[in-house]
Amino acid sequence: MTPPHLPLAEVTRRAIALLYRELGPAAAARFMGQFTDGSGDYTAERVDQFAGRTVVELAADIRDTAAPKTQ
Repeated sequence: MTPPHLPLAEVTRRAIALLYRELGPAAAARFMGQFTDGSGDYTAERVDQFAGRTVVELAADIRDTAAPKTQ
């Protein structure tokens, strides 16, 4: 016996309901988030962000950010 053919919208609705029921809303949202395409151009944004910076400067910024803050 072949299961009935469901429209994709119905399959999606049922799958999301199942995820929410079994995982809870937060975990279901995290799971579904890994399948989004995102937006923008990651490479172009990084070229703009780091233009004119040397590796030494970037490494210093990373060390400064990672260093514990003292008051």
